[in-house]
Amino acid sequence: MQLRAFIKTYGIQYTVLIPGEPDQATELLPQAVNLDCFPTSFILGRDGRVQMIHAGFPSPGSGEFYDEAVREVTGTVERLLAGNTSPTGVPTAAPSRSPQLKLTPAVASSPVGSSTVRLSLTVTMPEMFHVQAHEPCDPALIPTVLDVQAAEGATVNEVTYPELQEFTLAGSSDVLLVYGPEFTINVRLTLPSTITAGDLAVPAVLRYQACDDLVCFAPARTSTEWTVHVEDVK
Repeated sequence: MQLRAFIKTYGIQYTVLIPGEPDQATELLPQAVNLDCFPTSFILGRDGRVQMIHAGFPSPGSGEFYDEAVREVTGTVERLLAGNTSPTGVPTAAPSRSPQLKLTPAVASSPVGSSTVRLSLTVTMPEMFHVQAHEPCDPALIPTVLDVQAAEGATVNEVTYPELQEFTLAGSSDVLLVYGPEFTINVRLTLPSTITAGDLAVPAVLRYQACDDLVCFAPARTSTEWTVHVEDVK
């Protein structure tokens, strides 16, 4: 669905090949070991062999990174058109720098007599990174989604995402809606009237795609869990 939206949005006319699911990349594309950068370009020679892999999209506004990428890609294409193949293997143009996210869940105590619990999840990442908003401005982008797995009988009433931030890529006029590098998601949960005193586990999964000003990394999922202490009011 997102791929179709991307093709339509940007008017792509060339053939698009879907080799499989992201976790099959290493098996189906042997040259794509530890592939976690989007976009990543594969340049093939006349013999169908991969001659170059370029990760990322340095726009003209990124200065020396853009100039270096133009020289490298143009040089490779011209060499291949002349019939020369790479004698030293497949070069890669960018290392993986996928960030580690820190999730900090917080919860207030909830006695049996109170059916509403308010939870929060604070997400922290390195300063230069961000994630797309829950409702990104471009349907081709990966939204940030917190999937709360409520216990039996409990109801997730509301998931509130943080205030949107505007982000503009270097060399581009397009404004993206993002969160980060630190933000908090709030959750309102209703417990069943039959719940007993004790600790109640409320697991959740955060789905996101981290980006910096040059590249986006593979969509990821990170699990977390709240422990709600239900007190007996008798």
